[in-house]
Amino acid sequence: MKLIKTNHNNDSFSIIAAGVTIDGNLRSEGVVRIDGVVNGTVVAQGDVVVGSSGVVTKGVHGKNITIGGKISGSVKCENKLTLEQTSQLRGDISAKILVVEAGASFDGHSSMSSASDGQNSESVNTQYNTHSEAGA
Repeated sequence: MKLIKTNHNNDSFSIIAAGVTIDGNLRSEGVVRIDGVVNGTVVAQGDVVVGSSGVVTKGVHGKNITIGGKISGSVKCENKLTLEQTSQLRGDISAKILVVEAGASFDGHSSMSSASDGQNSESVNTQYNTHSEAGA
């Protein structure tokens, strides 16, 4: 499996455009936007955005994560995780803040921590299967 890594400062911005497929893991020290396909795990020290056409097959790890596309696998977010109305997530999530928009599809377990020091002093474990139907 190939590994693609960006070694820039935290201000770097990497885009995987629609029509681009990466077979392997993606690591970045900056911000990552996925509009194409990553057949692997995305790990970023900055924020991660998976656009509505984006697909990640193994999971995502980042500071703040916004999902509008499809993810299979675990999502580990250091701060705020947003599941937009077009998102489809199958896997477990861990975040301090979780925002689920109406229409988002999430099948998995969530673990949320309110501890500012990164320890799980207070966590909530729940299982969601949310998907709003048109006209509902």
